[in-house]
Amino acid sequence: MKNAVFRIITFCALHTFTAYADKPVMDQVSLQYSEKSVKISNGAGSGVTVRQDQAHVTVIATKADVEYVLSGSTDDGSLKIESDYPFTVTLNNVDMTNTKGCALEFTSKTPGSINLKEGTENILTDAPIYEEDGKSLLYGSGPIRFEGLGKLTINGKGSKQHAICSKSEITVESGNITVASASKDGIHTGEGFRMNGGTLSIAGESDGIDADGQVEIHGGALTIRSTADDVNAIKCKGSCLVQGGNVELTVSGDQSNGIKAGGNTEIDGGSVKLTLSGATILEAMTDGQIPYSDPAYSKAIDCGENLFIRGGELTINHTGMAGKGICVDGNAHIEDGKIAIRIDGGCSESYTDEDGKSDLASADALKVTGDVMIRGGTLFMACTGNAADGLTAGGIIELGTAGDDNGPEIEVIVKGKRVLVGGQGRQTDYANAKAIKANGNVEINAGQISVKTTQEGAEGIESKSALTINGGTIEVIAYDDCINSSKSITINNGNIYCFSERNDGIDCNGPIEINGGLIVSSGTGMPEEGFDCDNNPFRINGGILVGTGGRTSSPSTESTQSAIIYSGECEADSLLTIRMGDEDLLVYKIPRNYAAGGFAPPDGGMPDGMGERPEGFMPRDGRRPEGPPEGFAPPEGFTPPEGFTPPEGADTRGNHRFGGPPGGGMGEGSGPMTLLLSSSAIRKGAECTIVTGATVTGGSEFHGVYNGATLSGGETVKTFTTSETSPTTVVN
Repeated sequence: MKNAVFRIITFCALHTFTAYADKPVMDQVSLQYSEKSVKISNGAGSGVTVRQDQAHVTVIATKADVEYVLSGSTDDGSLKIESDYPFTVTLNNVDMTNTKGCALEFTSKTPGSINLKEGTENILTDAPIYEEDGKSLLYGSGPIRFEGLGKLTINGKGSKQHAICSKSEITVESGNITVASASKDGIHTGEGFRMNGGTLSIAGESDGIDADGQVEIHGGALTIRSTADDVNAIKCKGSCLVQGGNVELTVSGDQSNGIKAGGNTEIDGGSVKLTLSGATILEAMTDGQIPYSDPAYSKAIDCGENLFIRGGELTINHTGMAGKGICVDGNAHIEDGKIAIRIDGGCSESYTDEDGKSDLASADALKVTGDVMIRGGTLFMACTGNAADGLTAGGIIELGTAGDDNGPEIEVIVKGKRVLVGGQGRQTDYANAKAIKANGNVEINAGQISVKTTQEGAEGIESKSALTINGGTIEVIAYDDCINSSKSITINNGNIYCFSERNDGIDCNGPIEINGGLIVSSGTGMPEEGFDCDNNPFRINGGILVGTGGRTSSPSTESTQSAIIYSGECEADSLLTIRMGDEDLLVYKIPRNYAAGGFAPPDGGMPDGMGERPEGFMPRDGRRPEGPPEGFAPPEGFTPPEGFTPPEGADTRGNHRFGGPPGGGMGEGSGPMTLLLSSSAIRKGAECTIVTGATVTGGSEFHGVYNGATLSGGETVKTFTTSETSPTTVVN
């Protein structure tokens, strides 16, 4: 992208997890629990001191590599280990409940392993109200690792305690672990959490996993179900990395999140499925004495820095009001992977924000504060709520890599309509749904891009800056403009199809330049257009352009490729052919009805705020203004193309459009079709004919444009000669 400015991507510093060496031969201490007592067999000798109070045991170890084997059942017991050396606790069919506090506590800064013996089922339960200090049912001040092939069920009853907590880090290597309940976090760590294998299932009333460092998932199966408001299934102050395994998060609480990472979120492999149903909450706030509302959103992924997706599968379903799929505070890079995001929640009611302005909370599939670069993979996004957006970026959007034909496959469907935010008359403010939108440049280099919007005010692809297409296949069906840019549009290559239900096919508030590609763009009837760039330059230097609408912008005189503009009545699915000698310049199936008549508003009348005509507007026969505005001066040196005959009474001193009155999003129109054709095959001074009603067989087709087809029959309706001097020939 020329003159593009990219933000610098930074990576979070990753925590280095403890490396566990192969276990040596270990001394063993056996603890067999029975009701309120425990039978102890100390095979470790003098290096281990055991203190017992009924079924409550405290061990002080001054030697390394001791294994503590727990078995039996107690309804009031516990184990505490104090050691500065590595140790292992093996759970061998133990069922332990502590009515006074935690079940297992390790006050050791060195690594401790919990081995779930194969074929065993183990249960740990703590007290609802702790009579002693304790942060969790199972607590370690040093690193904790779960291993083995047995099962462990954690029943977290403590009203102020986590289920599993380490002041350091927690690693799940293997085993089948279920946190059945927890009043606070299911797993809480002072540093990081890592999962390499096994099965971990968590249900709790607060966060599922909460790490002060990062979360890494390299394998295994992780399932978290959360029903509370304002919580997170996975929360970390650092980065969240998924490289393998299966992750399934189900979150139903309002303003709750699936994954909330203070650093980067990275998905390189595995399968991640997030299902959310909680709503966004409008929190009442005050600034001094002035009340306002601040939306607290429910997000499937809340990324505090940058998003990287290089592989794996990511599936997001969110049905909550104004729910968010992925929100990124930094930049988003998608290199590969399979991503599907479905957002079905509606928008909030209108509220007053902290600046005193009216606003509303609406849904987004992928919202990025910075830049979006999508190089590969498949990405599906669907939003059904009003004012909902598919893909939005505060910076640039770049799709595909220049020179690489294997770009991403992207499909965006937006079914919501615009919503009134506030104001009235000319000051009316709407929140419009968008499929793809960037505040910066949009550049499409390669890939398959499919976009569809279905309701009022919803545009397809929009750039608030410059929009450039260098390649790929882009297909847009939109209610409003299909492709829109505030500054400029440049098309160098690619296959592009635009079909607008109620507006322009391609619309630009600045110049349009076409240098290559196949572009088929269909706007509605008057006053909408296939190609609309107001009175700005419209340069055509290459490619094949087929544009239909009620009117069209006229190619600039500095264009190096010739064009033909033809107006006439056409029915949907009828075949129109423009022939130069024996060569078919265009064989085109008309995409909609274009018939004689005046401007027709949408069914049900004009949209709110669109029914007032500008002061001084005087329609004639309901179709075009009576002459130019007072004081109008045409551009210096402007000359209409050769062959152009203006309508009777019209003033052509500065009209760069043909076929109808100015456009501007007034909705579906009627009237004859204005067709723009440009191709390198058009020769100057050549005799041409326009044939309708022919039959076509064979050849290939791109949205109604046939290539290499065989024609038979048809009726000649026009004969004309292309201009010798102007790049544009107008056929009336």
